Amino acid sequence: MKKIVRLTESDLTRIVKRIISENKEKDNDYPTSLKAAAKLWVKSDKDERRKIKSHILKTGVSPEKFLDAIGDVYESQW
Repeated sequence: MKKIVRLTESDLTRIVKRIISENKEKDNDYPTSLKAAAKLWVKSDKDERRKIKSHILKTGVSPEKFLDAIGDVYESQW
């Protein structure tokens, strides 16, 4: 059974700030926070996904990079 994760505006802001800082570091293909955002995406309902998508795109992360991260999360679950 999937779990619905509710996020507050401050939760999303914190995640987005972490994504921005880790993207600047460019340590690996997907910063830990981008992976975390992708995991939240997978577990979220439609409304939460809309919020996550909006915040992610505001950070400057390309939609392709975020979709790749989501794909990696789905693949790891198989």
